[in-house]
Amino acid sequence: MIRKESGASLIELIMVLVISSLLAAVAAQRLLRDASQSQQRNAARTALRDFEYARNQAMIHGKAVKIKIDVQENRYSVRWAATGIYLNNPVAGGPFVRQFGKDAFLHVRIVDTGLPNGELVFTFTGKPVAASKALTAITTAIQFNGGHRVDVMPHTGQLKLIINSAAE
Repeated sequence: MIRKESGASLIELIMVLVISSLLAAVAAQRLLRDASQSQQRNAARTALRDFEYARNQAMIHGKAVKIKIDVQENRYSVRWAATGIYLNNPVAGGPFVRQFGKDAFLHVRIVDTGLPNGELVFTFTGKPVAASKALTAITTAIQFNGGHRVDVMPHTGQLKLIINSAAE
């Protein structure tokens, strides 16, 4: 009498484990990349909102506001231009300093600014000034890794978010 064995051999089980491990590794890598890209997009959106807030505060209070972008330290701050006192951060409270490279923005780096000395001032009318001169051309205020950036329009100070679709 011939008895038929059912079940998988050791070789078959090892092959299933190897294939499963490879699929899990690929999925984990893609998940990490997607999280990084999401953080970079969110950083650009946050910068846009923060810069709009600074511009609005200048117009509401009738006082110039300065945004200082520090590429080396991977952060920017928002202060009253005349006194150097930080504006209050309306979300987090305390001095308005936005730090990247940690927490919700762990995979985010500021890579460039088109502003002289990394400084942008919004006058009490909301117009943009850099190096004591009115902007005369569209200028990248801040650019993040992934290519996402915020541009400032000359004369009006309107801000534009540019999301790099090639990074998706």
